[in-house]
Amino acid sequence: LDARHGPAIGAAADYWFASPWRRRICRRLAAGFPVRRAGGGMADLLSMTGELREGRAVVLFPEGTRAEDGTLGSFHRGALVLAEEAGVPVVPVGIAGTGRLLPKHGRLRSSLVRVAIGEPLPAGVSPEAARDAVRALHDRTTAEPLRDSAVRRRVASVVTSRVGLPLAFCWAFAEALSWPLMPELLLAVVCVAVPRAAPRMSLGALAGSLAGGLLALHLAAA
Repeated sequence: LDARHGPAIGAAADYWFASPWRRRICRRLAAGFPVRRAGGGMADLLSMTGELREGRAVVLFPEGTRAEDGTLGSFHRGALVLAEEAGVPVVPVGIAGTGRLLPKHGRLRSSLVRVAIGEPLPAGVSPEAARDAVRALHDRTTAEPLRDSAVRRRVASVVTSRVGLPLAFCWAFAEALSWPLMPELLLAVVCVAVPRAAPRMSLGALAGSLAGGLLALHLAAA
């Protein structure tokens, strides 16, 4: 999606916009916009009415926070008011595994995540009906154990083996000599499969890019 139609994500203003570095991360990586939780939040949400009408998706977390035990909390009505004001449907989403991925007051770790997208609900749907729809999705996503991908396991086994670092170096070296082999693609796969290996692989890719770039300059000057 282009920037005009890419999803905008409502984020807690008192946390994600409380410091400059968090604000930059939220805006640039997640297309976040601030939603105040201590008054004024409804106005923040309604400011997105025009963009919703123009076709942009707005992602909101109606609980406004996360429960430490993973249970579904009570819903605020802001998302439903915004949808009714813009005349657009509400699409419920169920997510499982994020509690382990980033525990509340904890650190980011590797975890499997499952996302289930439900049928659109009409504008003007009641909070009870919306919560029931999300509850059904939540129960469905958490009913079965999360299964690891065979592809991810294979990628992880290669990345964490002795060939992982040389692979990053050679891939980046080749990229510097012959477009379009891109170390960014390799690093994206690594970050998804083995997040903890990303810094080490990034250094290997950086070294490979520098070596390949210097060789390319030498060949061009010869």
